[in-house]
Amino acid sequence: MNNRLATRLRLLEQGYSPVPVKNGEKSPALRGWSKLAGQIDEAAIHGWEERFPNADGTGIILGDVVGIDIDVDQEAIVDELLGLLTEQLNGDLVVRIGNAPRAMVFARSLVPMRKQKTPRFGTVLSQNQQIELLAKGQFAVTHHTHPETKQPYRWPGINLLDVSLADLPVISESGIKKFLDEAKGVFKRHGLVSEKQHREYEKIALKTQRSRGYDELTADMVKDLLNAYPNDDLHYDEWTGGAMALQAWGGDEAKSLFESWSASSSKNVPEFTSQKFEDCANPHSITVGTLIHKAMQNGYRFPPKHSSAATTIEERTKTQIYLHAGKLNESITAVEDAINQSNLDIFRFNGSIVEIVGSEDKKSADEGQKQIHFHTRASLRDRLGVIIECFRYSIKIQAWYRTNAPNDLIDGLTERGALSSIPRLKRLTDCLYLTGNQVICKAGFNELTRVFLGRDVPIPPILKAKPERASAKLSYTKVREFLSTFPFKRDTDEAVAISALLALCDSANLGNVPLFAFNAPTAGTGKSLLVDVICGIATGKPAAVMSQAKDEAELEKRLHSAALRGDELIAIDNCEAPLKDDTLCQILTQPEISIRPLGVSRLINIEKQVVVMATGNNLEIQADLVRRTLLCTLDANCERPETRQFAENPFEKALECRDELVGHCLNIVRTFQKAGAPKQANTLGSFETFSSRIRDALIWLGSPDPVASQNVLRTNDRSLEAQSRLIAWLWNNFEGTPFRVREVAEILRNSSNGDAEDAMADAGVVRNGAFDNARMGRLLRKLEGKIISGLRLEREGTAQNATCWRISNTQAI
Repeated sequence: MNNRLATRLRLLEQGYSPVPVKNGEKSPALRGWSKLAGQIDEAAIHGWEERFPNADGTGIILGDVVGIDIDVDQEAIVDELLGLLTEQLNGDLVVRIGNAPRAMVFARSLVPMRKQKTPRFGTVLSQNQQIELLAKGQFAVTHHTHPETKQPYRWPGINLLDVSLADLPVISESGIKKFLDEAKGVFKRHGLVSEKQHREYEKIALKTQRSRGYDELTADMVKDLLNAYPNDDLHYDEWTGGAMALQAWGGDEAKSLFESWSASSSKNVPEFTSQKFEDCANPHSITVGTLIHKAMQNGYRFPPKHSSAATTIEERTKTQIYLHAGKLNESITAVEDAINQSNLDIFRFNGSIVEIVGSEDKKSADEGQKQIHFHTRASLRDRLGVIIECFRYSIKIQAWYRTNAPNDLIDGLTERGALSSIPRLKRLTDCLYLTGNQVICKAGFNELTRVFLGRDVPIPPILKAKPERASAKLSYTKVREFLSTFPFKRDTDEAVAISALLALCDSANLGNVPLFAFNAPTAGTGKSLLVDVICGIATGKPAAVMSQAKDEAELEKRLHSAALRGDELIAIDNCEAPLKDDTLCQILTQPEISIRPLGVSRLINIEKQVVVMATGNNLEIQADLVRRTLLCTLDANCERPETRQFAENPFEKALECRDELVGHCLNIVRTFQKAGAPKQANTLGSFETFSSRIRDALIWLGSPDPVASQNVLRTNDRSLEAQSRLIAWLWNNFEGTPFRVREVAEILRNSSNGDAEDAMADAGVVRNGAFDNARMGRLLRKLEGKIISGLRLEREGTAQNATCWRISNTQAI
C-alpha cells in the first residue's frame, strides 16, 4: 500500500472525508467533491488509484471540521494568534504548516458554519495578511507537497492522522467571531492596516490639517512631518508609500526631502532612491494624508497659526473608534478591547463598571492604598477619553470628526453584564492572601482568583519557611501574645477573636463566615478597639462602622449598600436592641445575595465577600441569628475600664507590624491545609469552609473551640426562652389534644393568669395589649416541627376551616 492510499484510508477511519489533490496544485482532482461529504468509503478511495494516478496529494472536505487559515507572513503575529487559539480551544492545537510561518488550525464545529474572514491587512501599499475560517462547502489540503516551497506540508504538533474528528477541539460560531475580532486587534498592534482603515486615516489627517487652518503644507511643515516619522529602516512598502505621499504633495523640494529622509536608513542606495521617487510619479491612490497620519501617530501636532514650527508632544496612545449606524455591538466590543489593553484597572463588579484608583485620603494614597471607584455614566465617559477617540462620519464635510462617546455606547457598555469581556472583580484587598499553597504578594489583578491586590507586599519570613506544625504553633503563640492586652473573659472568647482575625485575613478563600459578636458588661472595655485592631491588621485601616438602625428595613438598606460597595468588613457598632435581623441571616449564610440598588427597579445578584462583626454592652443575639454567631466577651473587672492605661496603642502597633501578623495568620491556615486539614469537630452548618480552614486549624493547635461560645448565646436567647414558656403553657393546657388558635384566645379571655399573659407578650403574639390571632398563627407555623424543651409542635389537620395543632412530648416516645 502506497503512502497516499494509507493516508486517505487513515483519514477516513478517523471520521474525515478525504479527497485526492492534483500534483502541483491545491485543488481536488474530483469533480463535484463538495457534495461528497460523509459519502466517501474505502471502495471509492481504492478506485482513485486508477482514476487519478497523478494526484499524490490529499485533502479533506470541511463542514463538521473547520480550518482556521492564518494567512500571515510575520512570525510574531502568527505566534500571538496561535496563542489566542490555544486559550480559545483550551488545549493543544492541530496545526498544519505549508509556507511557513503561515498556518492552518483544525477544529470541530457542532453546527454548520459558513466561511468567515477578517479584512485584508498589511502596509499602505499591500494588504495581503488575512485570517479565514474555511467551513461548510470548502476544502483544505492536509498532506501534499506545497506548490511554492516544494516541501511537504508539516504537522509540528498533532497530526490530523492521529486525532479523530470526535476528539478535535470544539469551536463555536461566537468563539470564532471573538477570535477574528481579537485578530484584528493583533494586526493593528503590529502596525498593519486594512485598506478601509488606511483611507479613513488619510481622511482624518487631511481634515485635521484643514481644521487647523492649513490649506497647503509648506516645505518646512513637510520637513517636520518627516522628522516626526523617521526612516529607521522602514519596510519597503512603507518607504515607497512615503515617496508616493511626497509626490502627491508635489512641492518643489519633494525630491530633495525624500532623498534626505531616505539617507537616514542603512539600506539607502542614492541612485535607486532617486529613480524610485521618479517611478512613484505614476498614478496611485496615496495622498499626503498618509504622511500626516504617520507623523501624528508619532506625536506630531499642527502648530497654532501664529507659531512657525510644529510641536511634538507625548501623550497616551488612544484607540480610535469609528461609530457606524447599525454597528453598536462592534463599537462596544472595540471599547472593551481598548479597556482590556489599556493600563487602566477597570472591571465589572456587583453589576457596575468600577475602577481601582488611589485612596481619596491623601495619607492613605501616599501609602499606596487603593479603593473601588464606581463609575457613573458621566465619569465613565470622562475616563474613556483617556484611552479612546470616537469618530462620526459627516456627509456634509465628507469626513470623519471627533465626538464624545455617545449615550447608547455608554449604556450598552454598562449593561452588557455577563456578556462583557471586561474582567470581573471579586474583591479588592490590601494584604497577602493564599490561593492553594501559593502566597500572592504582587500588586495587581490575579485572573485566577479575580482578586486585586492593592500593593506589593513583602513576604514575611514565617511564610518563606517550610510549613510545619511547630511553625504554626509559633504563629498561634505570636497572635495570642499580640491580643493579650485585651481582657478576654474566657479562653473561648480569645479563640473567637483569633478566628475573626484569621477569617478576615483568609476571606478570599472563605464562603460563608459567622457573625463575630464582641460583648462586654461595661462601656469602654475595648470591644470597638478590638474590632479596629483586627480590621487594621487585615486592611490597614480602622473598621468603618454603622449603627444598628431603628428597624429591619433601614438595617437592610445599610447592609446591602455595604455589600454593594465591596466592604471587606461590616461592623455594626453599639447594638442596644437585640440582633435578630433576617437580612443579616441571609448575608451570613448565602454565597450570593439578591439586591435592588437604590434608584434601580431590578434585582442584581452579587457575590458576597464580607465579614460581619457587631459590638454591644450585654449584647443580645436572638432567634435564627444565634446559630450563625460566635460570641467574644471582654471583661476588665473594674467599674470604669476606660480609665485603664496601656504601654502602647494597640491599633498603632497593629499597623506597625501588620504584614508580620498577617503572615502568622496565613501560616496557621497554610500549614493546617498542608497537613491534610484533619477534621477536628463536627462541621458548623452553613459555614463548612470556615470550619475546615479556620475553626479546625485552631483546635488542631490546641485552642478551645470558638463555636463553643454559642452555648452562652443559647442560654441568653430571650426569644428562645419566650418560645419555651409558650410551648410549655400550650402543653399544660392542651396536653395531647388538638387545638386551634381561637381556643387559645378563649382560654386567655377567661383567665387572669399573669404568667400566661407575660409568656404571650414575650413571644411576640400580643399587639396593643391584646392577644393577636394572626401573630399567634404565624409563630406556630414558624415553630412547626421544632423540638423545644423536649416538646414538639405539629399540625393535626383542620377543623372549621382553621388549622389544628398538637403538642407532643418527644421524651415520652
